[in-house]
Amino acid sequence: MSQMSTPNKKKRNHAVSLFNLVLKHNFIKYLAVGIFITIFNIFFMWLLIDIVKMSTLFGSTIVVVTLFIVKFYGYVLIDLMVHSFKNFFKYASINFISLILNIAGVWVLIEVFHISTPIASAIVVYSLFILRFIMFKKTGLIKSPSPNNSSYLRENSELTNKNKGDKD
Repeated sequence: MSQMSTPNKKKRNHAVSLFNLVLKHNFIKYLAVGIFITIFNIFFMWLLIDIVKMSTLFGSTIVVVTLFIVKFYGYVLIDLMVHSFKNFFKYASINFISLILNIAGVWVLIEVFHISTPIASAIVVYSLFILRFIMFKKTGLIKSPSPNNSSYLRENSELTNKNKGDKD
């Protein structure tokens, strides 16, 4: 019977390891802020442009600039980044680079490779979302979580250690 449960333990260990890896790198927090900001972006664009009848250029500028700042403070609020001028400058720089890559990427995919606009936009937006996360990590913007801050990580590291002991 212990042999039958071994494959299940291995599968569970791989799932736990993958989940720990995602938590270790704070991608879930980053993703949550991204979803939150996207919903607010759509809502406030609709509100200002369609309901309030503000010009598209003015309304979208207000929303984009405001949410750019709100997103940084959202990262700080959920303890993903540390609040400092230096970090805000890094954040702004990475987002500026992302903006340039967004424009260039969409242009290349549409004009050079003749990919349809919705598909090209989706490829670029999702790729840059992940690239920004990597750039945030590489520049030290995203804090490394302490294992002591997460009971889930603690519990599952104990589980993993127990299972390592089972192999011996």
